[in-house]
Amino acid sequence: RGFLGGILGAGVAAGLGTTLSGCASDTAGLQLGKPVPPPGAKTVINTSVGMPEGYMGPRPSIVGKITTKPATLRVLVMQDSTNVGDWNTNKFTKWYENRTGVKVDWVVISSEDSLTKINAMIAANDIPDVLMPNPGLTPSQVRYYGDQGLFIRLNELIDKYGTQTKGAFRDYPEFRKTMQAPNGSLYSLPYINDCFHCHTMGSRTWLYQPWLDKLGLDVPQTTAEFEEVLHAFKTGDPNGDGKKDIVPFAISSFAASAGTNATMSNSIDQLFMNAFLYNPGNPWLALDGGKVDLVVDKPEWRDALRYMHRLTKQGLIDPRSFTMTDTQLQLIGNSKKVVLGCSMGNIWASFQTMDMVSKDATWRHYNALPSLKGPEGVRNDNWNYYEPLDPGRYM
Repeated sequence: RGFLGGILGAGVAAGLGTTLSGCASDTAGLQLGKPVPPPGAKTVINTSVGMPEGYMGPRPSIVGKITTKPATLRVLVMQDSTNVGDWNTNKFTKWYENRTGVKVDWVVISSEDSLTKINAMIAANDIPDVLMPNPGLTPSQVRYYGDQGLFIRLNELIDKYGTQTKGAFRDYPEFRKTMQAPNGSLYSLPYINDCFHCHTMGSRTWLYQPWLDKLGLDVPQTTAEFEEVLHAFKTGDPNGDGKKDIVPFAISSFAASAGTNATMSNSIDQLFMNAFLYNPGNPWLALDGGKVDLVVDKPEWRDALRYMHRLTKQGLIDPRSFTMTDTQLQLIGNSKKVVLGCSMGNIWASFQTMDMVSKDATWRHYNALPSLKGPEGVRNDNWNYYEPLDPGRYM
């Protein structure tokens, strides 16, 4: 346990090594392949790198050798042929092993059956030293197994060694409350990615600007203007092919292939409902005067449903949006002749393959749609404060 404590200061910030290597001085020891003076197990914050005022998040740091004796950790990870390749020969793996003095024995499993395999390991009492990331256990399961002694309580180790982790909890005290068990115990380290699009991803919507320009339309600001724009797309032949092939608005609803294993991907209500009442999204609960309230049983929600029904009945919302998979939406978005006027998604890749080489690629002409104002003047932005937190990243 004492040895495990030595890696806590580096665990959360492990991904910073290559990211920050270009902005730190050589003497800071953050350059790949540069020797690092061993300051001991604790992380030392690199104060020579200036950070903007009000910055929240991990700081550039220096981590020395955790141990001078041969040491190995068995670490369970997900197979990632796209981004990592072979975990054993990955350049960052080798660099970090050299940096810390810790050899990693990788236990690689596929994400498809990760929960089944980890449950089998638990049953056989053959669980690796570290799970990174959480293979699918719920926060309740993590706390239960932690209370049973399966996962190490990290509170004291974080207090002693977790420089970056303590900094994260200082910046985001609510996140610690979300992670800890009722008795205050912490059994995992968090992954925090506080980015603007992470908070707003539930309602991000993209509109094809060239069609607005061709039809002489402004970017819609209200639900009425949005309806007019979609109607103009449908009837104005904006792609000029003389066919009735325009799809004014479409999204995918399922991330996986259709069937019993399909999982919800996007929620169309994130965009439309916020023009009628505040809609926080799944599970559709909001605070009202300090009390938790359900938003889907309000008259304004019905008004929004009527609006969506009218758009769908006119063919302005593609009815396939309520059943379509990501793959099916991509077929529409990647049409040789542009046929898709508007779609939702975290990034353009949600509905179209992103050609990163061409400076005139189609996706570059889809601009973000502002939040819409409803008939009663309601205009909300969807903002998920807790979206950037993955509480069980490292156990």
